[in-house]
Amino acid sequence: MLCIDMKNGTIDHQFVDRTGVVLAIALSEDKKRIATGCSKGKVIIYDCDNFTSPQQIAHKFDTIDSLSFCSDDRFLAVGDGGYIYSDGRVSLVDVSNGDVSHLKTFRKDTPSCYANDPKNHKLYFGTYYSLAMMIDLTVLKAK
Repeated sequence: MLCIDMKNGTIDHQFVDRTGVVLAIALSEDKKRIATGCSKGKVIIYDCDNFTSPQQIAHKFDTIDSLSFCSDDRFLAVGDGGYIYSDGRVSLVDVSNGDVSHLKTFRKDTPSCYANDPKNHKLYFGTYYSLAMMIDLTVLKAK
């Protein structure tokens, strides 16, 4: 993975993620963390100031298709499934402790993209078969 300084176009950081092919990446709203999701179902969260101490989420997902930080960067939304004809899931990872909550399972469909609305604590996502949904995260904020 490369981190490029957009002001001058130089490579700021470069490192190899040996957990599989990186298929999804997300930058936290505060720009302090980067999460990667890979073909082997691993999710790793890196501190942007110190790329040498990544946090690997212990839960084993299927192939990661999409990621998004949400709810004031407390949670990471994970879309996994990997194949159009397999069952896909939307899960939330509590970044502070790695706990995983499965929010929605799709029969023969996979989440493919996310949009986060941090102000209203809502997570929008779409699937390969053109389904669009919204999840209200305010209930998670209370926990």
